[in-house]
Amino acid sequence: MIIDFHTHTFPEKIAQRALKNLEALSHTFSFTDGTPDGLVRSMETHGIDFSVVLPVATSPQQTIKINDASARLNGTYSERGIISFGAMHPDLEGWREELMRIRQLGLKGIKLHPPYQRTEFDDIRYLRILDRCAELGLLVITHSGYDPGYPEKLWCSPDMVINALREIRAESGDFTLILAHMGGWRCWSEVLEKLPGYPVMMDTSCALGKFHAWPDGFWK
Repeated sequence: MIIDFHTHTFPEKIAQRALKNLEALSHTFSFTDGTPDGLVRSMETHGIDFSVVLPVATSPQQTIKINDASARLNGTYSERGIISFGAMHPDLEGWREELMRIRQLGLKGIKLHPPYQRTEFDDIRYLRILDRCAELGLLVITHSGYDPGYPEKLWCSPDMVINALREIRAESGDFTLILAHMGGWRCWSEVLEKLPGYPVMMDTSCALGKFHAWPDGFWK
């Protein structure tokens, strides 16, 4: 069985615009048209059994709508191999209630994106979300390391991850934290040095090679 644990889709009416914006921000190109049907076609072509969709709330106001859409996506596409997580924004006023609603909607976890949400990973606003997810049994996956759209600042470093893990209450129960991009994009030496022994998982997305559209000297 092959699971692609880090994918993104958008509603058909905004997919083209969303991809155009993300391609410009990330200096790369999409491999699908950004729609759920496009992802299914790609899965069939490449022999992928399941894909996990990871939505990102870039503003508090988007969060509830994104989670409703994620639940609908699971209802429509789960039999075709698509499993969507929920989204959470650190500035959402009703974050506790929304995390409970995420679980009630049947979503297995949430995606956090420190660069897009302009919040360091060990900020108290994230720590309280992590604690609540541990209480509710929700998985958390976060963008980790640098982001090509915001190369001037590191929003989720291995040290921030360690700080966050130390702050999560032991009585919160089991907690699964997944660090995208092999634990920290372009922080891989630091990941190997600092994170062994800590209870984290890692996905392998965007961890090899050079993005297609990087300008010459972009990361020198």
